[in-house]
Amino acid sequence: MSRRSVPAVVAAVVRVAVAVAVGAAVAVGAALAAGAVDSAYHGESSQGIGVTLSAQRGVVRTFRYRARTKCTDGTTWLDDYFTDRVTVRADRFSSHHSADRGAIVTTVTGILEGHDAIGTIKITERFSAVLGAGGVTPLSGTGTIRCQSPMVPWHATAG
Repeated sequence: MSRRSVPAVVAAVVRVAVAVAVGAAVAVGAALAAGAVDSAYHGESSQGIGVTLSAQRGVVRTFRYRARTKCTDGTTWLDDYFTDRVTVRADRFSSHHSADRGAIVTTVTGILEGHDAIGTIKITERFSAVLGAGGVTPLSGTGTIRCQSPMVPWHATAG
């Protein structure tokens, strides 16, 4: 090997090493930025009630929420928290659930914008007008007492 080819080989090795280091730094930076967005979001609805969007596991998160409802019998209702599994695609999610033969219907949406998340919550519950054995009005998909939240905006921050 001539003396001239050794510096050329060293220069090529140095160029490759620099390119690998720069590529690794970009990948680490991207991973750190994505990691912040993958963390849990905590916040509240416009009704002042807490909401939580869990840390990401693949494309799945859980969204924990509740909302005050107004009922057709003149009462207001605040149920226990609901927790839905949501799939985040392109920084968005939506979930629509029906339970207890249509007595409970929930719809939630969300948009993730970096460290901020926003969305809406809507809850409808139906109860029988006839008291059950425990002295409460039971859930009923055909119940005449309808309790419904307005479309409730929520916001949360990662971290």
